[in-house]
Amino acid sequence: MRASTWLTIILIAPFVASALAPLLARRVASRWVGVASAAVALAAALALASALPQVAAGESLSATWRWVPALGVEIRLVLDGFSLFFALIVTGMGTLILLYASAYLGPDEDHGRFFAYMLAFMGAMLGVVLSSNLAVLYVFWELTSVTSFLLIGYWYHKEGSRYGAQKALLITAGGGLAMLLGFVLLYVEAGTFDLAGLSTQATQIRQSPRYPLITALVLAGAFAKSAQVPFHIWLPNAMEAPTPVSAFLHSATMVKAGLYLVARMVGVLGGTELWTWLVTGVGLASLVWGAALALRQTDLKALMANSTVSQLGLIMSLLGIATPAALAAAVFHTLNHAIFKGSLFLVTGIVEHETGTRDVRRLRGLARSMPLTAAAAGLASLALAGVPPLNGFVSKEMFFEAAWHFGHDRAGLAWLAPALAVLGSSFTMVYALLFFHGVFLARGGSSHDGAGHDPGWSLLGPPLLLGGLALVVGVGPQLVSGALLTPATSALAGAWTSVEAGLWHGLTPALAMSGAALAAGLAGYATRHRWVAGLPQMPPALRLDTWYDGFVRQLPAVADRLTRAHVTGRLSDHLGSLVAAVLLLWGYVILRLWGLEWRSASLGAIEPFDVALTGVMAASALATLAVRSRLGMAAALGGVGMPMAVLFVSLRAPDLALTQLIVESIALVLFVLAFRHLPPLVHRPVGTCRRAASAALSIGFGLSMATLTLIFTSHRVWPSIAPFFLETSLPLGGGRNVVNVILVDFRGLDTLGEITVLAIAALAVAGLMRRPARRHGAGPDERLAFPPLVTEDLSDAAPSSNAAPSSKVASPGGLERA
Repeated sequence: MRASTWLTIILIAPFVASALAPLLARRVASRWVGVASAAVALAAALALASALPQVAAGESLSATWRWVPALGVEIRLVLDGFSLFFALIVTGMGTLILLYASAYLGPDEDHGRFFAYMLAFMGAMLGVVLSSNLAVLYVFWELTSVTSFLLIGYWYHKEGSRYGAQKALLITAGGGLAMLLGFVLLYVEAGTFDLAGLSTQATQIRQSPRYPLITALVLAGAFAKSAQVPFHIWLPNAMEAPTPVSAFLHSATMVKAGLYLVARMVGVLGGTELWTWLVTGVGLASLVWGAALALRQTDLKALMANSTVSQLGLIMSLLGIATPAALAAAVFHTLNHAIFKGSLFLVTGIVEHETGTRDVRRLRGLARSMPLTAAAAGLASLALAGVPPLNGFVSKEMFFEAAWHFGHDRAGLAWLAPALAVLGSSFTMVYALLFFHGVFLARGGSSHDGAGHDPGWSLLGPPLLLGGLALVVGVGPQLVSGALLTPATSALAGAWTSVEAGLWHGLTPALAMSGAALAAGLAGYATRHRWVAGLPQMPPALRLDTWYDGFVRQLPAVADRLTRAHVTGRLSDHLGSLVAAVLLLWGYVILRLWGLEWRSASLGAIEPFDVALTGVMAASALATLAVRSRLGMAAALGGVGMPMAVLFVSLRAPDLALTQLIVESIALVLFVLAFRHLPPLVHRPVGTCRRAASAALSIGFGLSMATLTLIFTSHRVWPSIAPFFLETSLPLGGGRNVVNVILVDFRGLDTLGEITVLAIAALAVAGLMRRPARRHGAGPDERLAFPPLVTEDLSDAAPSSNAAPSSKVASPGGLERA
């Protein structure tokens, strides 16, 4: 099978399975939906694993389809060492978690909907890690935001689930918009969205004046996705999701998408002081802050959430250092984090399933009744803490070594890196022991001391397998270093980088840092009751959660005020805001093009007849301001349209003249038909200031349109497309009327869309006009009793005979009308 077909099937398979999951749930037993979903994930994992020998040999597989060739956007999938590494995590962890979920969900749950969301999310994550084009990557990136919103809010009947889903979506999607702007600026700078093309122009991008802004925007999206400080506040609330969702999204996939993007951008934006200090600083801050927050938690999932913030900060700091050794450590710890954190989340689900609580204050001595669950928890917790000979110890040693060299090579503030690394790891040891020793080994007077029992293998198997993997990878890291870590690191470093991982590296500063972190963690756990409660707390007014809640609470009120300011019920206000926005944009363009060379536009000769017609149109337009009746206004507008048709004829544009006549005729017919049903006009006098502002906007808008016309007719950026239509309308469209051929053939789909929109609008208007009659059985006069239409009296003339009385009239919308 060709590589392109093979990659396409792997990417599309989860989406197809997602569409079939609800149907399967209705046709067969719902539990088998989870098994079938896991089979799809397993098949994808095995197919990806079959490419390991090729990728380990330095090859990469790709598939390309054209999408938007004018912008250089193509759907290009690339399977190199790093994308294969992430794709195996997504599908491998997905297999175990989908199996676990099939037993975790109760019979009353909607299995079809749940697994449809999970599979769609898996497909979106595969799209993120396989896409080589930033525009395509962004599409899949936002698809992960949407599907994670559905998964976090799966129990939508709970307020906490709705709140957590909304918070996650607002923060991650907001960061995604910033990231999209960064991608656009990258395209402006380099002329391509392709990652490989961007890497070849890395020097030019880093020397650009836009580089700081591009870096800040791209990193904002990545930090928000990976819940880094200060965007970390959404992750604890996302724990309202079912535990399998938490395990999949927050240990192995979604939060790691930010890490994936930052790692990919090392070759494009990395290697500068701004990149190093920004990424490393945010990573170390997240490492320490997340670990400190975890110490305070009494809910197991909240503890895991803050632990994730901390561990992702550890990996992020390594991507900021970005030396080959640091990149190798980042890749290795990403794998290890997926293993031990996935196991811990699944163990948390088992504990809640068996005891009915996740409160660590009520859980004691579970190892007596749940020995196998305790074994899985012990292996994963100690791996998280970095205890030898588990996998976390090996990758953390590599982290300490990179942090030590960072401080040694740069000196000064850089020495904070190894110090914060040890501090954060000490905190990690404390909360890891709180999870394992406090829940499974400690004894006390808790109501759940020794409660529960080990569940069946469908629930217990995945976390136990992951715990065993933590031990196997720790004892034999060479099992993964050659086939997985080396190709992945090489893809990031841009050169072949052999990863040498082992339990023993000699008496090094990293070993001393490991020892110090473990000793401090043990001492801290033994004395935790004395100092954890004394940790300083952020005042409520300074908490980011408080700011977020205030922002969300005020958002509808601000939107309502803006709407009321814009939609006042007066046509002049509505048009005035639109015209003012156009003038502001036009002013910006004028400032940007200041000094533009004015060329003589080819306007042709202006005949006296043209001047006369233009004068008639101007006089008719001015007459609409003075006329006091609706019929007079319609006649004055006709005085604008009909001379314009004559002007088109004089300019030898009969098609336009015919179109203008048809439009004028149809408008007149519609006006006559609706005339008797229209509400009465009410003229309200306005002040001098408002009248002056309206006049200024009108004159400014007219002048800006005239100026734009002169500029666009005298400056041509691209060659005219007119010759193409003139030459091809007959051979390709079969018509001599070029305008008709353009409307019907060249842009026939657009024309169809416009006709559809007009038809829908007409049907809606007809429905609105008939609806009161059906409801109330009213007669023709009563059913069209609309409120009076308010117009502003810009003239000084006295009110006409059909003007409404001066008394106030309240409209149905509550707007005050004169």
